[in-house]
Amino acid sequence: MYKTKEYKAITISFIISILVAILFSYFYYKEITILSLINGLFMVGLLLFILSGAFYILRSGFFDTMTYSFRRFYKLFSKTGQQLGNDLDQMALPSQLNYPMLKPLFLSSIMTLLLMLILLTIFYLSA
Repeated sequence: MYKTKEYKAITISFIISILVAILFSYFYYKEITILSLINGLFMVGLLLFILSGAFYILRSGFFDTMTYSFRRFYKLFSKTGQQLGNDLDQMALPSQLNYPMLKPLFLSSIMTLLLMLILLTIFYLSA
């Protein structure tokens, strides 16, 4: 059951990324050609890849120490931080937050970039 939801999320995000690429190529280039679709797929795939990478870095705990230090600094040197007291220490760190769309986002970005490469190969072989 879990894998079915995951495959469904991957499929839906892949279809949405293709639709966004088609809309981007239509509104930016005022026509839909294979070259404009390749450019649109690259932009959408790159954006999804960067977002999934950022979520992965946040989930890995890379920014936990920096977040904790900023909270301590805010607590020491701010009147509102002193009033909040232990509430700042009880706030969740970035690695403790839930990022449920990480895997579908990453896999749909890879699939979008692969589709772009396939279309690019067809474009250059036909030219």
